[in-house]
Amino acid sequence: MRKNLLISLFLIGLTLGQQACLWLKKTTKNALRMQLVIYAQGFIGTPYKTAGNTPKGFDCSGFTQYVFKQYNYSLPRNSKQQAKHGFPKTIREVKMGDLVYFGVNKQGVNHVGIIVENRANNLHMIHVSSSKGVVTTNIHASKYWKNRLLGFRRIIQ
Repeated sequence: MRKNLLISLFLIGLTLGQQACLWLKKTTKNALRMQLVIYAQGFIGTPYKTAGNTPKGFDCSGFTQYVFKQYNYSLPRNSKQQAKHGFPKTIREVKMGDLVYFGVNKQGVNHVGIIVENRANNLHMIHVSSSKGVVTTNIHASKYWKNRLLGFRRIIQ
């Protein structure tokens, strides 16, 4: 039975060729992004800790570095350096699992989060708030975050 399944999959692969391989790769990356976000959501409620990078307490970049490390993606320790990694994306291109950066223009990047959802006026991120710890926030519904949004980067390509 297993041998017949493998032969069938091989023949389908030959028939569909490169398109099937690209679809499978895209599906696998989307599943990985979803797993990463679900994993990150498991830390909701974890307290903020200055320079924290463990489940006992996180700062924003310690959180993103820790979460991505669990999926074998290496990120620098601070948000400004993390903003140089990956591939830039527009707000229309951004997907679950992409990084989102904030700051005041002259100071540059000073905060990072992970996109959870991007639909219509629902651009949600999971991040570490200094007052609430790990939380999810709708960027579009928050004047504070909306006014400080600087950009997005894709780590999981």
